[in-house]
Amino acid sequence: MEDLLIGDFDDMLLDRDDFVDTDYSINVSEVTDTYVEQFNENLKKVGVKAAKYWQTFSGNNVSMVLEKLDQLFLHLDRTEKMERFRLVFEALRDVKKLAKSKTLSEDEKKAAIQSIKAFREAITYPLLKLTMQPKAHFLISHMPEQLELYATMNFFSEQSIESMHASINKDMFKVISFNNLDKLLNFMIWHNQRVGFNDNIIRK
Repeated sequence: MEDLLIGDFDDMLLDRDDFVDTDYSINVSEVTDTYVEQFNENLKKVGVKAAKYWQTFSGNNVSMVLEKLDQLFLHLDRTEKMERFRLVFEALRDVKKLAKSKTLSEDEKKAAIQSIKAFREAITYPLLKLTMQPKAHFLISHMPEQLELYATMNFFSEQSIESMHASINKDMFKVISFNNLDKLLNFMIWHNQRVGFNDNIIRK
């Protein structure tokens, strides 16, 4: 597992049908293996390392990926799906450039909002079938409003998000047999109850 660098990019693997070429016969399984090998090789050349247990990228490794997209996608831009994945990375890179602990100028604020809009369009493109994670939802649905109000993306702590994440993890065993809709409903109810309880304590 130590040499496996795919990490959170597992969802980026192309469907096997994407490799079918009508001009000549091709062994699809061999192409898929070659694709994964090429992607791993590109990641190694970029110099990023995935966490050993979760096989995910974080911190400086994410920054390195976003700053070296040409190397990351070398020899991989052969399908519409892969090109769409690259647009996701490019949009996120542009957002990150303006995620600074400073008050943005009007031009920077407009550029940040435009970058977030581009990221939203890229990540929700139907062909990719990507799952929306909480932080991505916060970025595309709420950050533009924050930018309009405060002209910054990075003066705020993620403590509230991490706290909610920890609470959901603790509740997970309670809903293991529920369907997804019931899980979500119960998580929302319990979260609102906790918020109400803690707000009452603060008021007292």
